[in-house]
Amino acid sequence: MIKLKQYFLLTLLFVVTSLSYAQDDVACPCKGWKGLVELSGGKGLGFEGTGRVMLSGVGGYQFNPVWFAGAGFGYDFHNKLKFLFADLRATANKKVAPYADIKAGANLDDSHFYISPSLGCRYGLDNGHALYFGLGLDFTKTTHYDAVPNVHLNNSVNVNTSDVSSVADNYALCLKVSYEF
Repeated sequence: MIKLKQYFLLTLLFVVTSLSYAQDDVACPCKGWKGLVELSGGKGLGFEGTGRVMLSGVGGYQFNPVWFAGAGFGYDFHNKLKFLFADLRATANKKVAPYADIKAGANLDDSHFYISPSLGCRYGLDNGHALYFGLGLDFTKTTHYDAVPNVHLNNSVNVNTSDVSSVADNYALCLKVSYEF
């Protein structure tokens, strides 16, 4: 019985030391310049929400193992929109850790505000690289242009059309995958 307890304690000690080694600072965010490439895609929400498939790149500075700030550019392939934004990211100081991220900027095609908060998990790799998996809510206003035929009082339709524009809120719930280098 005493041998069994010793083996159990030895095994427990081995498992605990292995887990503590797995959380070593080797793959934690290191201070310095960083780059991120992110692919996100999701489903539109609400009446005017459209889906989104977006590729973006961010360059910035890791101030300490927790805080990163940078600027980026993104392109939404589904809606054919370009975005310019600032990115602020907070990550717990572990190899596998939760993170929170917020991107705020402008929809360059429509001159409207763009914001995208997200939460997820960071998996640290060797050499300062990491993978991020998250869920975010993208929001921007988009302008829709429609061609409307001109109708006269005598119910005759003129061949000419008028452009009518409308601005709509565009929300999308997106899955995000990022690579940090």
